[in-house]
Amino acid sequence: MGLFARSSHTPEDLAHGQIVIVTFRWIMVAAGFVFALWNPEPVAELRVQILVILALAVANFYLHAQVLRRRPALELVIYAASGADLAVITILVASGGGFDSALYIFYYPAVLVFSVAFPTAITLTYTAAATAVYATVSSPAVTESTLPILAVRIVALAGVAVCGNIYWRIESDRRQAAAEERLGGVPEARTAAHEAAEDLFFGQVVIIAARWSLILGGAIVVLWMTTETAELVTQILPVVALMGVNFFLHGRYLLERPANRALSVAAALVDLVVVTAAVLVWPGSLGLGSPFFVLTYPVLVAFAFVFPPRLSVAYTALALVGYVGACLGTDMTFLGEPKQVERLVQRLTTLAASGGLAAYYWRIQRARRRALLAGSVARADLRVAR
Repeated sequence: MGLFARSSHTPEDLAHGQIVIVTFRWIMVAAGFVFALWNPEPVAELRVQILVILALAVANFYLHAQVLRRRPALELVIYAASGADLAVITILVASGGGFDSALYIFYYPAVLVFSVAFPTAITLTYTAAATAVYATVSSPAVTESTLPILAVRIVALAGVAVCGNIYWRIESDRRQAAAEERLGGVPEARTAAHEAAEDLFFGQVVIIAARWSLILGGAIVVLWMTTETAELVTQILPVVALMGVNFFLHGRYLLERPANRALSVAAALVDLVVVTAAVLVWPGSLGLGSPFFVLTYPVLVAFAFVFPPRLSVAYTALALVGYVGACLGTDMTFLGEPKQVERLVQRLTTLAASGGLAAYYWRIQRARRRALLAGSVARADLRVAR
């Protein structure tokens, strides 16, 4: 089964994706209220934030009610509501200072849920819209020195969208293959180990794609921001090493000899180590001020798309602990500044939400495939009985 060979969008895909979108929206509503009231902004800005959050909650209640009644909303309604999500985030970012606002991180889980619910063309449209509006509201505050930081944020956002859409297409192909197997007769028996091996084989390309976004983000910063030859040589070496690892793993995948489970997990841990080390020691802003943490988003969601929740939850927790440790290891004085503590909690919330939503979608897709195959087994048993 070739990647992207047969994938297509169905109403069931949108219905199952809508569950993830609704879940994300409740996370955003809850987080929005907490952070709006934690360190309140001036009353005019706070009024805008609360009105926007209340409107989002009312709209999500309607969509959630449709899901609970097993009556998925019309496609246009879902697309419009998702566009409103982007508008809400953009309003909050713009009201908080554009590029200087910490709330841009909510774009990452938003794009994630779009990418696993919508077909490729719609995902591309929404992702392009998110990056365009964010770049637009950020442009007044962007300088030559901060332009690479904006670029890295956009690269990470695109990486999340690509990972989500690749996984959506992989799962679509796998369900189509299962449907053809059902129509073809008695299906092949699948053990849990067999299913896990298939998850790793087909999903490994998602981790590879996430790593390419990590490499691209690192290369942008190194080539754009370094001014000394020695500094450039030193800083580009980790990027080149990571690129070599990904060339090796990508090459094995193309030859249909992908890395095994242990090697894949080890490589994913290296990705976390690289990002954490960049936050901890990379020249420039360190710890909480480092721009590199955004590269954790595609890494987290890719891992959660490939491995079962018990592993992905542990991986996400490790990423959160590593990031907190890196922030505390560079400068603990921010603990005395409520705004900085709030910023850290916001980042941890969206990182955890991204990993959790990806794991939730993994469970949905696993259940869909098993239900499809269970139906084929039941039909085969009936034929044998007759």
